Amino acid sequence: MAAINEQITRHANRCRLVLDGETIAEGLNMTVQESGGTQGIYTVGSEYPHEHVHNQYSVQVTIGALWWKENGLARLSAGGGELVQLPPVDIEAYDESDGATLWVVRTCTFATRGVTVSANQPLQRNVQLMGIRMDDLGGGGGGGTIGAGGPAQAV
Repeated sequence: MAAINEQITRHANRCRLVLDGETIAEGLNMTVQESGGTQGIYTVGSEYPHEHVHNQYSVQVTIGALWWKENGLARLSAGGGELVQLPPVDIEAYDESDGATLWVVRTCTFATRGVTVSANQPLQRNVQLMGIRMDDLGGGGGGGTIGAGGPAQAV
């Protein structure tokens, strides 16, 4: 249908963790969820909210089957290997066919990490991160900036 309607269909078929401009890991699958922290404001005597106030913003990222580059884990572990000591990273979703970066989750810190062991399957390193903001770089994802955080920056 995309060819008939002259639409461009983009595929974010790669995700990568970037530290100081260098790719340190790539993931097989990724889920990104933004939350506005909506809170209902109620009036006396009503069970229905009068309005909704957005008082927080958060981005949660889950990456499955994370594959570290040869020197990536060493770069990330500089300063300590404990979860709370890992430096923040940017996470990029890009289309490998033309190299277009679709969006970037900025300044992500590691929240959890784990390993999945399945019979007859490679080990999967899974991580969850919290990001500061998510920038849409206009690589087919619609353009503009998503969330709170100013203009998109080139990576």
